[in-house]
Amino acid sequence: MANLTGDPRGPGMPGSGGRLPIGITPEPVVIADNRGVVDLSFDSYVPSDALYVMPDDFLVVQSNASATASLTLQWRILRPDGEVIVSQETLTCFGRAGANLFKRPLTFGLLLSVSVVEAAFVPFDEFVYVSVGIFRGALASANRFQTLVGGYITFAEGISYPKTGYHEQTEGIGNQVAYNMGTPAAGADLSYTIPGQSLFQVNSIVATLTTNATVANRQVQLVIDDSANLFFLSPQGVAQAASLAWQYGFAPYPFSTLQFGAQQLIHMSNVGKLGGAVRVRTITTGLQAGDQWSLARINGEQLSYM
Repeated sequence: MANLTGDPRGPGMPGSGGRLPIGITPEPVVIADNRGVVDLSFDSYVPSDALYVMPDDFLVVQSNASATASLTLQWRILRPDGEVIVSQETLTCFGRAGANLFKRPLTFGLLLSVSVVEAAFVPFDEFVYVSVGIFRGALASANRFQTLVGGYITFAEGISYPKTGYHEQTEGIGNQVAYNMGTPAAGADLSYTIPGQSLFQVNSIVATLTTNATVANRQVQLVIDDSANLFFLSPQGVAQAASLAWQYGFAPYPFSTLQFGAQQLIHMSNVGKLGGAVRVRTITTGLQAGDQWSLARINGEQLSYM
């Protein structure tokens, strides 16, 4: 491009006079007709992030939650005639029920946006994971045309296409939770089964063992298994005698066991995220019929897995 003097070496080049061309402002793109009506038809306006959809496409929402949750789903479609269709509805995601599927038919047009947020508050220690995609035909993996958006949602923060992006349900740190492990019958050990449709990383366990008057030594170990495969077996604790109430703590301590007073700490390795049906339990050597486990809590991080 020559400068204003016609020098073919272009603007600002050595020996060209150093003059830059005067900026030329392009004419604005006007999509209104002579009556001032805005024309949003495809002939004049094509949003860069929009996705072309057809009547044989379906908007499919998949959700998984640790507790029943109400979701607000919204989407907008720009039709070829310029009309923007806005749809909104409330969905119920049942907790621990596997993948909740919602299938909604679409129409010819450009999908401008999709958003999902909790319609009502769900406690922060519960999770709600949602993914949204386009399916063509039956609900089968082979018919997934495109995954639009996915992630964890709350009452304050949802997910939206095209801005949020897709986040795997196993990404990052899960919700911090603490569950009651239950109170077993007298003479029985503790046993807790990881809930289904989730991954759970055990961070610590606390529980109290009260022994009866029967003279015997009770020694406690923590076991993590799935009835068939053993994942972890802790060191065996110091012997607890009759007529005592000791509190036990299991965590990734930098020692195998430590006992002082009425408290005993036992090392528990980090075995990663555990799936549903995995058991976390105690084996107490010398446990008597009148001995009682109580006040048992399991603390950890919980993620969706559907």
